[in-house]
Amino acid sequence: MIYCNSNPCPASSALPVSRASCLASMQKILPRFHRPAVVALTASMVLCGCRQQQADAEADGDPDFQSAPQSEPPDYKLPTPTPTNNMHTESWQQITSTLGTTLSQLKDKDVEVSELEFFDPAPAAEIDELEREMGIKLPESFRQFLAITGGFRFDWFTESSPIDHIEYGGNAEVDFLRGAEELTLAEAYREFQEHYDGFEVEDEAQVALVRRCFPLYLTDGAGNALAVRLDTDPLQIHLLKSWSCWHVSSGSADEEKSLVGLGLAEFLLHWASLGGPATENLLELVEEFGEQTLDANSAGGRAIREWLASPN
Repeated sequence: MIYCNSNPCPASSALPVSRASCLASMQKILPRFHRPAVVALTASMVLCGCRQQQADAEADGDPDFQSAPQSEPPDYKLPTPTPTNNMHTESWQQITSTLGTTLSQLKDKDVEVSELEFFDPAPAAEIDELEREMGIKLPESFRQFLAITGGFRFDWFTESSPIDHIEYGGNAEVDFLRGAEELTLAEAYREFQEHYDGFEVEDEAQVALVRRCFPLYLTDGAGNALAVRLDTDPLQIHLLKSWSCWHVSSGSADEEKSLVGLGLAEFLLHWASLGGPATENLLELVEEFGEQTLDANSAGGRAIREWLASPN
């Protein structure tokens, strides 16, 4: 559910006005939204009630309305999709809404935030080309994801964060998913693999694992990559460190860890709710959280979310 937290509330008691006000508010936050993304968010705005409408509904005992937390207390649990291979419009709307809310919170802290820009979905022919290039059948959920969005771009930076590894975030160096807006999916995959070949890894099992990965974030300034492994259920998200020659962990206790997420929709929602931490910091955050993957509901994750929601 998307909440309108404008103060004072811009909407009247009529739902169409509320929806329009919420959309206008989001457009201020996301000034360069591509139209497909705006249309998708508009559909989700039907579920949005401003504070007054929400209070009226709660007073009437409407079970479909829940109070939006004004600041996230320690016991507030982030609603997440289940860690499966499902990625559908509703999940994507929740992710984009969370990104918008988080960046709005950062702006309220006078943090330097760039525009959040979404790219058009990939054409079906381009998705088919990627499947041929990889030589595997793409999971249906990943095909759905590519058909919903072509990726996004934003970044932020602050010198006043009280939390380690949360001084900057987003994906300023390289666009999320497409590598660069002008690349096709197959071209992004080839560039990813060519970069990996430069490590001259001789372990055939490791090479085979990387061949089944697609770059969500091609490479950052340090040569690290964020990739989704497409032969697992749920999909696995791995942070490939340059110093480990992009080692992909397979689950052994004695090997270098690379796993940061299970389920593409779940990972993106947790990542977005934490401000989109910089790629190179993801493994450190997972380790500090004491979890197997990036978890916004862990004690460390709640601390970050409370800082984001706190007054400037």
